[in-house]
Amino acid sequence: MTVMSDISSPQTSEPVQHQAAESFLNNKWLNRAGMCLASLTVLCGLGTYLYLTGLTHLEPQPDNARLLLFANGILLTLMASLIAWQLTKLTLARMRRVPGSGLHIRMLYHRIGIDYRDECYVYDKADKANRIDRERMKLASLIVINSDDRQKAIKAVHDQCRKKGIHYPAGQSGSYRSLVDRFEEYHEPIREFFLKGNGLELQYLDSTIMASILERMTRRGIAALPVHDSVVCPARHEAFLHQVMVEEYEKVMGFKPVIG
Repeated sequence: MTVMSDISSPQTSEPVQHQAAESFLNNKWLNRAGMCLASLTVLCGLGTYLYLTGLTHLEPQPDNARLLLFANGILLTLMASLIAWQLTKLTLARMRRVPGSGLHIRMLYHRIGIDYRDECYVYDKADKANRIDRERMKLASLIVINSDDRQKAIKAVHDQCRKKGIHYPAGQSGSYRSLVDRFEEYHEPIREFFLKGNGLELQYLDSTIMASILERMTRRGIAALPVHDSVVCPARHEAFLHQVMVEEYEKVMGFKPVIG
């Protein structure tokens, strides 16, 4: 289980916030310059069209026409360069995904006042020998939290494992029941919440937290995209995103999340 270091101290957060604000200002002026250049290009192109087609009171002259076409060429070149530069920045910019870890499981522990920071899926992420068992356990956890019927949950675990190609060998169908039992036993303190259809309420809570995170990132002018319980942002803003995720989760749940 990987836990990222605490970055909520003033020494770390202030420079990051300054950098985010500076990035926002740079983007704002760049956008204004781009809009002005685009508007000028359209106006110049329209003026050239009117002049060359004789729709103005001016008589078209070869020298003037060449000058207008030359100006249009320069503006179009500048527009193409600006677009290419922006596309290159987007292509080369490193993006970082900051994930939550076992979000709904930890939320259930936090609901009963336990700051659970251990492994959520029985097998440690670094345990390569049990990698497939861990993936099965993750599927089982999602289904057990969201379902309200044990038999349907066991069947759903079976179906999802088969769909993802991590099913047990033929003749071991009872292993899916054991998988569900193992998950419940491992998380005995919150067992009362399993198979009660609590998924929707937890989804509402985590969507509320996610909305607050994205709102704060947007106010800083930082691009951020949600991916399930993770957030993707430019790598240089990772520390600030981490800080925001911790603060917004703690506001709702009263505990710091595990981000890994």
